[in-house]
Amino acid sequence: MRKAFVTVVVLVLASSANGALSFVPGCSGAPWPSPDPVTDVCIVSDTDGGYACWIEILHLEVLECAGGPDFTAAGNPNGDSQINHYEEYPGWYEIIVASLNPSAPVVAGDHVVITLCGDSPPPPYEWRPCLNLYADDAETLLDTVYCFIPEPATFALLGLGGLVLLRRRV
Repeated sequence: MRKAFVTVVVLVLASSANGALSFVPGCSGAPWPSPDPVTDVCIVSDTDGGYACWIEILHLEVLECAGGPDFTAAGNPNGDSQINHYEEYPGWYEIIVASLNPSAPVVAGDHVVITLCGDSPPPPYEWRPCLNLYADDAETLLDTVYCFIPEPATFALLGLGGLVLLRRRV
């Protein structure tokens, strides 16, 4: 019984190691949702120390203006942190926040910034999941950011409507 209790305690502590990570939309001070076509989303840690996590970008078109996530000064104090992108998984980024110098440790705060591009049109467009933040096991979902993503069918219908109007005028 005691071994089972110790095992459960260890598993709970290990699974909560990245529990302090979350997304903060509009971390550059811009309102969220932003009226501008460019908005920043940050990964924020509430605790000091390094960590590893994964970002899944569900709609790659939202990164067209920026090219991918980047570290803030707090997220890479000594140049030891890494962002890995694997071409066989186009929407996934592995984030490793670390400091090997004990005199300049990683402190709580904004560590990674992701610049999203795209308009925020009014309805009929919908909020859809845009970014997912996973723990270091790449399976435990920690947070999700929702963005405006226009539906392709809406664009097709608008295009057909425009053609009908043009044909009517001629």
